[in-house]
Amino acid sequence: MSPVSHPGSAGGAWFPLATPRAAATARLLCLPCAGGGASSFRDWQAQLPRCEVLAAQLPGREHRVRETPYRELQPLVDALHAALRALPPGPPLVLFGHSLGALIAFALARDLVAAGTPPRHLVAAGARAPQRPPSRLLWDLPLPALLDEVVRMGGTSPRVLAEPELLALLEPPLRADLWLAEHHVLAAEPRLPVPITALGGSEDVHVAAAHVEAWRDVAGAGCDVAFVRGGHFFVRDARDEVLARLDAVLPR
Repeated sequence: MSPVSHPGSAGGAWFPLATPRAAATARLLCLPCAGGGASSFRDWQAQLPRCEVLAAQLPGREHRVRETPYRELQPLVDALHAALRALPPGPPLVLFGHSLGALIAFALARDLVAAGTPPRHLVAAGARAPQRPPSRLLWDLPLPALLDEVVRMGGTSPRVLAEPELLALLEPPLRADLWLAEHHVLAAEPRLPVPITALGGSEDVHVAAAHVEAWRDVAGAGCDVAFVRGGHFFVRDARDEVLARLDAVLPR
């Protein structure tokens, strides 16, 4: 299923929290997990002083809640690529993706390489390697079972999911994102000629360690694999360690 036409595809719609930083040595594009929004990265700009943080706002969430979420990968990547091209020139680009965001970041990196504007680095967090099929499908679970999975992974609290009006807003983009993540397995070749850092959660019940290690198989310019203490949402729960690892790979 393709999305409806999305108005306002310029940088302001896609990157609502972006703040130009004259002394920045890197532009960090952050892509959230399934159902997540740009606000997941609200505090990162202050924590990464050498960075210009672009937190991607995908259709269907937060201020874009009335837009139809994407269920196909390439149209989403094309729209993100166009939004990046619409931005003023900036420092070297680094891509960061959490879970579904890592799959999107990898596909976007391939497009950027093909366009002659490769990113400097790709950081994939809490994500199976893009050539690995999912261990199980969640997108079409009955709602109670789906909510149990979300709570088990630590994505949100049961109290939030008990609010019917809020749940009615969260469910459509979450299912669309899960469909997108679970129905797109990408070929390992050609390997990406961009350095990759793959981070896994040591207690992640959703992404097995072998799926994190498999990022080495798509890396054509080296891949560092490390595990951070925590579950699927270690990006939030161990934020300081994640940001320290990010800072270490940013261009100087």
